[in-house]
Amino acid sequence: MPRARLVLATVLFAACSEPTPNDDTATATGTSTGAADDPEPHATFAAKLDAIALCGFEGATAIRFIARRVGCEQAPPAPCTLEVSPYREWDGDVIACPSGQTLLDVEVAVPVTGRFQIDAKVATTSGFQSLCFGLDATVPTLVSAADLEARRELYVTTTSKPCPAP
Repeated sequence: MPRARLVLATVLFAACSEPTPNDDTATATGTSTGAADDPEPHATFAAKLDAIALCGFEGATAIRFIARRVGCEQAPPAPCTLEVSPYREWDGDVIACPSGQTLLDVEVAVPVTGRFQIDAKVATTSGFQSLCFGLDATVPTLVSAADLEARRELYVTTTSKPCPAP
C-alpha cells in the first residue's frame, strides 16, 4: 500500500508542477511563445505600442492587444456567419501598468479570415480607453485565406483614435 501512495504522489506532483524554463509552450502569463511553430493556419497582427503613454490614462491597470472580427472576408452580401453580440475577439499580448517601456512589440494571432479591428484596450479603474490599429492606419484590416495559409504577419499602425463602432 505505501508504494501505491508513492506512485500516486509522484503522478500528482508531475501533473501539478510548473512548466520548465525550456518549455516553449507556456510562460508565466499563460501565453504561447511557440507561435512560429504553430502548424495551424493563422495570421498575426504585430504592432509597436507606447506603453508609457497608454498607461498614462488615469487609473490604468493593464493594456490588452486584441483583434475583433467585425466583417467577413468578402464584402456584403458575404457567405459567412459573423458573431455580433458580442463580436468575436482574440486576445494577444497583455502589458501591466504602470510600464516604463515605449515602442513595445505586441502581437495577436487570428485563425479565421475576415475584417478586423485591432485594439489596444486599456483597462482603467473607471472603464476602458481604446487605441485602434490597422494596416497603414486603415480600419478594418482584411485577413484573407492566403494570409492564413502563409501564416502572414501583418504590421499595423495606430489610427491615433479609438476604434469606430462596428
